Amino acid sequence: MCLEYIVHPISVARLVMEKNAAYCIAGSGALEFALANGFKKENYDAGKRKIWKEWLHSSKYEPVINSENKKYSSVNKSI
Repeated sequence: MCLEYIVHPISVARLVMEKNAAYCIAGSGALEFALANGFKKENYDAGKRKIWKEWLHSSKYEPVINSENKKYSSVNKSI
């Protein structure tokens, strides 16, 4: 849980489960476990953050109300 700098954290979770299913590790302890078991620390977030920021400036994201809420909002307006 809360594992940063590991590209495939689910692989670390599986290894924890295989070694001892009774444990749950998080944060720096999870990172330490991953590094001790051969996983490499990577700063993979930088490229994704850049893509996300570019998307923020160019996006035309306009969320719409889902169908369930749309029904209720039209009923509430008439009240």
